[in-house]
Amino acid sequence: MKTVVITGISGTLGSAMGKAYKSRGWRVVGVTRQPNLEGDFFEESSSVRDVLIAECLNKIIFN
Repeated sequence: MKTVVITGISGTLGSAMGKAYKSRGWRVVGVTRQPNLEGDFFEESSSVRDVLIAECLNKIIFN
């Protein structure tokens, strides 16, 4: 399964991209400034307030 990381997943464009990728079978990981974001257009999300970008990428690559 391919994975895409979308920064700004909580915004209009980010959520639309998440939905488009997910509908095509991709694993969608969103990065946002909003803690505890919920939605059906991504598999998991990370808040940049809680986790550094490098840690987000490490999580995506090695999990």
